[in-house]
Amino acid sequence: MRILLTGATGTLGGPLLLALAERGHQVLACARAPQRLTSAFAPWRGVRVVEADLGRLQRPEQWHPLLAGVEVVINAAGLFVQQHPDDFERIHHRGPAALFQAAVDCGVRRVIQVSALGAQAEAPSAFLRSKQAADALLLSLPLEGCVVKPSLVFTSEGASSRLFCALATLPWLPLPDAGQARVQPIHQTDLLQALLTLVERPERPPQELALVGAEPLSLADYLATLGERMGCGRPRITRVSTRLLLRTTPLMARLPGGLLSADSLRMLAQGSVADVAPLAHLLGRTPRAPSQFIAPLQAGTLRAAAGRYWVMPLARLSLALLWLITAGLSLWPGNREQGLDLLAQGGLPTAWQPPLLYAAALLDAALGLATLLRPSRGLWWAQLGLVGFYTLFIALLLPVQLLHPFAPVVKNLPILALITLLLVQQTEQ
Repeated sequence: MRILLTGATGTLGGPLLLALAERGHQVLACARAPQRLTSAFAPWRGVRVVEADLGRLQRPEQWHPLLAGVEVVINAAGLFVQQHPDDFERIHHRGPAALFQAAVDCGVRRVIQVSALGAQAEAPSAFLRSKQAADALLLSLPLEGCVVKPSLVFTSEGASSRLFCALATLPWLPLPDAGQARVQPIHQTDLLQALLTLVERPERPPQELALVGAEPLSLADYLATLGERMGCGRPRITRVSTRLLLRTTPLMARLPGGLLSADSLRMLAQGSVADVAPLAHLLGRTPRAPSQFIAPLQAGTLRAAAGRYWVMPLARLSLALLWLITAGLSLWPGNREQGLDLLAQGGLPTAWQPPLLYAAALLDAALGLATLLRPSRGLWWAQLGLVGFYTLFIALLLPVQLLHPFAPVVKNLPILALITLLLVQQTEQ
C-alpha cells in the first residue's frame, strides 16, 4: 500500500514510519528535516523521504505532486509548544486543511488524522482548539476520514514521558490540585498497533476513535505507578493551586523540553479519559495498564535518564554562572590590576593588555548569557575552543600557574568534560 506520512521525524511519526516499512508498505515520509531520516531509512526500499512542512505547504495544489498514487494519508505532524503566535494555526489547522483537500482532489481513499483527546472548539487550550478545527474539516470531506485522539502516550523516547518519569523520581511532588485530574495513558505499542490496523483494514474506519489505556486513574496515581516501576517508591504529593501555577509558566517553560506551559497545565487540569471499549474491540484485547508500561530491565535506564533530566539543567546553570562570575571578577577594581599583571607576565605588549582584558571579560559574559538563554551545539564548540585556548595560552606563556597550589589551570579539565557532556546532550536532542 502506498502511504503518505507527515511528521515522520516526530515521537510518534518515527516509530510509525518504521512499523509501516517493516510491514512492506511504500511510504512517502514527509519531514521538515529530511536529512535526519534519509540515512536511517536508506536500507528500506519502500521508504522515500521528502522535505514537506505543513507549516509552509498551505495550499492544496502544493500537495498534489506528492499524492499521486497514494491510497492512505496519515497526518502525525504536530507540536506541543509554539515558537511563534500562529504556529498552532499553521501546523495544526491550515496545513492539514490543505493536505486533506488535496487528498480529495487526488482521489486518496483514506485519511487518518492524529489529533488529541479533548480536542473541541471550546477547549481550554489553543493546542486543542487548533486540532479540532482540522478534525472537523476532515470529517466533512467525501473520503474515509478517521480522527484518532490519543490520551497521554507513554514511550521512553517521548518528551512528555521523560518529564513524567523525572517527576516520578522526586520524593516530594507539588501537583495542581494534588494531582486529582483524571488521565488514561496509552503505551506507544498499543497506539501503533491501532494505527496499523486502521491503515490495513479494508472496512471503513470509525470517524473518531479515542486511543486510551486500560482504565482512568488520577495523575498522582499515574506518577506513583511510574515511580514504583522504576524502583523509586511513591512520591509525597502536595496540593498546589492550578491558578498559582499558571502564574509561573513563563519560568517553568524554561525547564527541559518546555512542556510545562499554560496550555499543558490547563489540559492536565481538564483531564483526558474516554471509553476504552472501541479501542479494545479494534485491537482484539484490552490495552496494557500503566503498571505494565515499564519492563523490569528498563527500570534502571529510565531512572538514570530521569536523574539526567534534573542534573543537566543544573550543570548548564553552573557553567553559565562560572562565565558570568568570571567576567565580573575580571573587571572588579581590586582584580583588574592583577589581570593586567598576568597578561604582562605572558609577554603581551602593554598597549594590548587593557583591550584584551576587557574583550575577554565581555566574551565571558556573552558566553554566560548564551548558556542561559540560547544553548546550541555551536555554543558548546565555541566554549570548548576558548577554554582549550586559555589552557594552552597559560601552559605555554605562564607555566608557573601549572604549579599554583590551588590548581586553577587543572580545574579546566572538569570544565571541558562538563561542556562535552552538554554538547553530547544537545546533539541527541
